[in-house]
Amino acid sequence: MELSTRELAGRALTLLASRLAPILDVRLAHVLNGLAWTELLSELDRLKGKVPGHYSRDDPHAQLRLLTERLGQLGYPLDDRKRTVSTLGSELRIVRNHLAHPEDEMDLLDAWRAADFVVRLLDHFGDAEGVAGATELRDNIPRLGEAPPAISVDVDPVGQKADAAEETKAYAPPADEEVLENPDGDRAGVLGRHRAGFEPWPMALLGDVSVLDNLKVRKHSQSVRAAIQEIVEFEGPVLKDRVAILVCNAFGLTRVEKKRKNAVLRQVENIAVQPDNRGFLWPESIDRATWAEFRPHSGGKPRPFAEIPVEELANAARFLRSRYPGLERVELEYKVLGTFGFRNRTANVRTRLAECWKLVDSRG
Repeated sequence: MELSTRELAGRALTLLASRLAPILDVRLAHVLNGLAWTELLSELDRLKGKVPGHYSRDDPHAQLRLLTERLGQLGYPLDDRKRTVSTLGSELRIVRNHLAHPEDEMDLLDAWRAADFVVRLLDHFGDAEGVAGATELRDNIPRLGEAPPAISVDVDPVGQKADAAEETKAYAPPADEEVLENPDGDRAGVLGRHRAGFEPWPMALLGDVSVLDNLKVRKHSQSVRAAIQEIVEFEGPVLKDRVAILVCNAFGLTRVEKKRKNAVLRQVENIAVQPDNRGFLWPESIDRATWAEFRPHSGGKPRPFAEIPVEELANAARFLRSRYPGLERVELEYKVLGTFGFRNRTANVRTRLAECWKLVDSRG
């Protein structure tokens, strides 16, 4: 019986899951001290202020999270300097997102791409038997065109040029160790005692600009929604403007106009995310009413200040006020700024800090 395109893509992901499970067990054994790596993901959820999930070692969703997310002090133990694993893993997370929604359409090229990503990922891990199986599956899928290569793109979102020019000289060294330190640590003792810093979504090329040009086509709008969902789950809470730019970049656009952003963001109403009234999107795995985490700057270029949710600034301010109860508010503000990689209290920064203190004062 001939398989549907969704079944072909699902078969590729099932093959990957069966091959990855023992690979992950072996490659992580020396750093986990007898802990199952699925428990590591639950701890990671807790450290990020999310509702801890319960994971199976054979679940591709759990496996792909392990390949694409920073594991505390372990970093990216399965990746290389080119971020090959996290880039391919990011593409496969989108495939898995499509498969999790039965209404999403998939064509032969989608199925071929899924199998090709599996081939390349298993080849990276040196799994010759798995590569042979995935190659056979891929080569028996008719192609509608050439699948573009997986790439990693260094994205610097536009749209905040005034702030960026004003804040360029405000970049500071990483936050000090006292701020990075998480007093709760992790129960497993493997992820370390540092807070989970902000990690950008590992950019991957998900298609070409024709997808964005034809969002009235159901399949194309579904592809954009899958990308939005993945970005919000990975980076959230995240500014809607940034999400729109990342989506456009993932579909081949490097310069993104407001009209294009708006077209992308109209897809949000059909996705299981939480929009707020400040222009941010939150994953459903975070309880906004109780979220008390913040993601400090830990090196490299900081997030633009406008892309840090006010709630996150407030959480950092509460933490620092408890550490330094005698400091004046202005001194605390400089510590908050340093936490996120800044040092100058510009006009825009002061405005956002005023919103931050309203939240701090309202919740105590």
